[in-house]
Amino acid sequence: MSLISVEEALQAMREHRVDLGTEEVALENATGRILRENILADRDFPPFDRVTKDGIALQYQALAAHNRFSIQGIQAAGEPQQELTKPEGCMEVMTGAILPAGTDTVIMYEEVEITAGVAHVNPEKVAKRQNIHFKGMDARAGDVLLQAPARLTSGHINTLASVGKVSITVARLPRIAIISTGDELVDPDQSPAQHQIRKSNVYALKSLLKEEGVKADLYHVHDEQEAVQQKLRQLLEEYDALLITGGVSKGKYDFVPDALHHLGVQKVFHGIKQRPGKPFWFGVKDEKRVFAFPGNPVSTFVCYLLYFREWLGQSINWPLPQVPLQANTKPGLQEFWHHRLVRATWSGQAQAFEVEEIGTSGSGDLVSLNLANGILSVPPATAKEAVRFVPISTHFYDFVNKPQAAVSSH
Repeated sequence: MSLISVEEALQAMREHRVDLGTEEVALENATGRILRENILADRDFPPFDRVTKDGIALQYQALAAHNRFSIQGIQAAGEPQQELTKPEGCMEVMTGAILPAGTDTVIMYEEVEITAGVAHVNPEKVAKRQNIHFKGMDARAGDVLLQAPARLTSGHINTLASVGKVSITVARLPRIAIISTGDELVDPDQSPAQHQIRKSNVYALKSLLKEEGVKADLYHVHDEQEAVQQKLRQLLEEYDALLITGGVSKGKYDFVPDALHHLGVQKVFHGIKQRPGKPFWFGVKDEKRVFAFPGNPVSTFVCYLLYFREWLGQSINWPLPQVPLQANTKPGLQEFWHHRLVRATWSGQAQAFEVEEIGTSGSGDLVSLNLANGILSVPPATAKEAVRFVPISTHFYDFVNKPQAAVSSH
């Protein structure tokens, strides 16, 4: 097994990204997807001079001669614009209503006394054009409201609905098959014998993918060479990527590398200078990608977070930012162990992160993962890579990503 560095493995993920293309999704299904079209304002935002407080609307210059204004009518939200025809008059207005023509100032009910259809106002407490959200104040028709690429949040859904986007162009997500290997594995609902364990890796992977918005199907294959090869042949035809757990080391029943070789999957690398996860195998066949993870739970977890997520981000045009940290390094393999981010601070555009280590008994210790929200990448002293925090949740990356301007000129 010829080992490569972590940085070389990451570079391989970038070089073998796949253009998955785009697809259209309904507005209600767009949350979490990667936007692949710029969203333009179809009209001014707001589209009219909008009243922001319940009260009365009047012409500001009339306050120079009057402090009593007869109420001419009511402008409700959702009703066509009315017009104030008497300079010494006013109109009652409701929040969200269009500002009546002939008025330019709104005074809250709390600052007005109304008696017998007449509003009494203290002119000294009124500022011209107050309590109005003026047309085009937020954006003009044709402005870019959302710049692609962007991971769509519930806040973005507001904007999409506001411009009438009921069908959204997003990055297509890959079709994924997750395959567990090993005769020692039984389903979670079964009682394992003394020599058996319940499957866990495949459910962890499926959960991680779900957070990315990716649906995955689960499969299992027993430790028999022909069975492994036959199942992988079938799945390579149906899916964009295979995520395999187990069967990739040097054991007598680790049939995955040979099976993939016979199926024409080109090995890009097998083995990385890291702990845990050293036997990770990655290969390609045309536009298909195969990620074969070591079977230990933490090894699978680490390799998914670091390598598969890098490949996915590159393939859907949402590359992951780096999260550098300060830490001591030492000679040997690059190490990845459970940590918990306990503090993040901002200073201008710079970010500082503080983490604490979580004790673990090794790559088979899945219990300690319950306490972690990420892993710490600590390279050997001879490596060029920086110490990095690799979060478990992709939402952390949205926090780290530099925010883009909400509106730009079209």
